[in-house]
Amino acid sequence: MRRTLKYAVVVVGIPFALIVAVIVWKANFFLLPFATIEENGHTASGYVYTNSYQPKRVTHLVITRRESGQKHSYLVWIEDDPHHGAPVVSDCEEWTAAYLPLFMFPDVNPPCVKWYAAEETLPPPQTPKRDVKVKERSVEFTANDGNRVTVRW
Repeated sequence: MRRTLKYAVVVVGIPFALIVAVIVWKANFFLLPFATIEENGHTASGYVYTNSYQPKRVTHLVITRRESGQKHSYLVWIEDDPHHGAPVVSDCEEWTAAYLPLFMFPDVNPPCVKWYAAEETLPPPQTPKRDVKVKERSVEFTANDGNRVTVRW
């Protein structure tokens, strides 16, 4: 009985530990459990992910909050985006970050990032002016619903 139990632990435990190690090693966004989200100065529900963990510098955030009764995610470039020369907030549209301790952001066809061929006509802008403001451990921007969102971590 004891030998069977040890065998079961090895058979189940080692593959599980390997899967967890690969996910943690490859994951590139981690939940910030103590981050706060405010809308127009009032506390709002939601969650925030960062592409880094201490002591590395945070360069991107994924912010998910309630908007019109549904979860809505934004990808935020904290550092100057090389294509725009300034911090950028990108609407994730239908894609929403799941509430998990960590997740992998795909490199191929990533959500929240729009690509257009040179001959394609860009869609008309339907989002408000974001007016992104980045401070030491906070970012502020205008969401699609017009609310001013402030995130602190």
